[in-house]
Amino acid sequence: TRLAQPMLPMLAAVLKTQPALARAADAHGVTPLHLAALLGVQGAARLLLDAGASPLAATDVGISALREAMLMGQVEILAMMMRALPEEERERRSREAARYASLPGSPLLPSALKEAGLPSLPRARPRVDPPPRGAQEGASCGEGGGWDALR
Repeated sequence: TRLAQPMLPMLAAVLKTQPALARAADAHGVTPLHLAALLGVQGAARLLLDAGASPLAATDVGISALREAMLMGQVEILAMMMRALPEEERERRSREAARYASLPGSPLLPSALKEAGLPSLPRARPRVDPPPRGAQEGASCGEGGGWDALR
């Protein structure tokens, strides 16, 4: 992101004369806001949002710029995007972000969401499915007992 800093004044100048470029997309639906989220360039994200970029604009495969920020763990950019949404949409998307942050291995940390002013949920516990009906408690999977008894 340090490399992008010198380009921010140029981006600001371009968006001032051509604000529609903030909403432009390539052949796959990728917008400049998607790229700012992917690369973690907060200054660019702020300029694009101020120029009217939509956090909900989706690519051909359905990934919104907002979701890109979630997937990349870009909490500050995610918070900027959330503030750009209408209140009802913000609440719904905040819950989505909190659910994603609660998953094991998620790059979004609940504590980071909280620091950014977004709601968070506790980390999910790994799911343990109960044994099938009729399975014997503590039975082995070996010959003649346990799961074999269900055949």
